[in-house]
Amino acid sequence: TRSLGDPGSPVPTGLAPNEEPKGPYAQFPGPPDQAVQPQVRDLVMRFYRQFDQGQLTELDAAVDSTFQASVMGNQTLDWSGFKGFGAQFRRAFPDGRHEFDRIVVSGDTVVTIGHYRGTHQGELMGIAPTHQQLNLSVMHLDRVANGKIVEHLGIANGADLVKQLSRKSGS
Repeated sequence: TRSLGDPGSPVPTGLAPNEEPKGPYAQFPGPPDQAVQPQVRDLVMRFYRQFDQGQLTELDAAVDSTFQASVMGNQTLDWSGFKGFGAQFRRAFPDGRHEFDRIVVSGDTVVTIGHYRGTHQGELMGIAPTHQQLNLSVMHLDRVANGKIVEHLGIANGADLVKQLSRKSGS
């Protein structure tokens, strides 16, 4: 028996066989362009490497001027604001890194599911450094157009982040 997370298992869509999607998701592109997928994946993986190394400025030429990011589910940022967000996370977690369990590419879109891990060594959201290990489940959707990143959606449980950073050593 396969679970939903098993590779190759069908993902329930809520659609009847041969039913076309309706609503906002009906605008998603059709079958992925196999020739473009490696470049899209490589660009997005570079985005996360640069984030983890605190070098988002290195990506200025690879990010579109219309870039928008939604982080932690409630904050919308342009590229400059996102670089500030990344710098804040880098100061709080200088050893922070993304580790992905799943990477799915469909056309111009890359979905990543995994964890952000690091040691809390700098202030974050008013919480002084605790030197606690953070292991935060994350899910991202990044979209590329004309060879540039135009959209980043980052989802993580902010309450879990605060809970992990607020716990006492040894608990």
